[in-house]
Amino acid sequence: MTDIDEINFTNRLVKKMYKKNVEKIISLNNLTYSFQPQRDLVVFDETSYSKTKNKIVVGGACIDQSDADIKNLAINFYLDVLMPINYAAINNIKCAIYVDTPVESCTSDFEIEKWKKFVDKLVLFLDKIAKKVGVEIKIIRRDKSYHLIDKLLENYSFTDEELKGLYDLVPSSKSIFFGPELLLHFRRSIVSYLPEFISLYFDEKIDDVIVCEELSQCKAIGKAKKISSNIYPRIYVDMPSLSCRNRMHRSNNGKLGIFESNLKIDSDPLFQQFIGKINLKSIFDAFDVENFWDLKNELKELWYEK
Repeated sequence: MTDIDEINFTNRLVKKMYKKNVEKIISLNNLTYSFQPQRDLVVFDETSYSKTKNKIVVGGACIDQSDADIKNLAINFYLDVLMPINYAAINNIKCAIYVDTPVESCTSDFEIEKWKKFVDKLVLFLDKIAKKVGVEIKIIRRDKSYHLIDKLLENYSFTDEELKGLYDLVPSSKSIFFGPELLLHFRRSIVSYLPEFISLYFDEKIDDVIVCEELSQCKAIGKAKKISSNIYPRIYVDMPSLSCRNRMHRSNNGKLGIFESNLKIDSDPLFQQFIGKINLKSIFDAFDVENFWDLKNELKELWYEK
């Protein structure tokens, strides 16, 4: 495919999900990123500017709607954890995955324990992938990091107004309440990208942080980059819902679960194109598969292996 083909595909998909194309989203949010569509679904990529050897790639999946049950994870979970892992494998650098659980806001010991057991399952799953792919995967657990982040937040100031809509690339016509707890989560998310935080969390010096995450995270990444110039975004298109009218993560009826059969798919042709464009070469090679659907079937077995 030519660059023009990639631009057209990316803009068609982004416009269907966000109701605006990429250029309009850049303009609406005063983003400093340069639109660089690539064959592996990447929209913005500044990794070529990272020159130090002491670097790490970070990323992760939003799991807040899973209710601490792996059966509730949609297949976008796989894409969002595997994109940074694949980049780390190809470039032979360290990798860290955010496991973003709401433990600090749980209202009972039972709820806390439920989330901790869920995290343990995710960590075990990622450890199995690490062994299969041959990449060390570090874990950044929210339940073990938010005290450190809150300490660092004493040095940084974000107004409530600038944080409202941090994950909305197109302004909503609805009136949305951003409570203090949600805004604190936004503040923590920004700080979690900083080399300063990651160095302290792992107790090792990290100079450059490559953030490999989806388009919906680009404003938060951008705010972190204003604090530290040693943050280098590699941002890809969010996995769409089956209808492509929303992100899969936010869709009520357009999700495909990690344990659901591929044969039941009734989806927009753009969704099928998106899946066909997923390029996780190191992961595919490690699992001896040629495409995302085959990989999904292989990954299913890892949840049950001891």
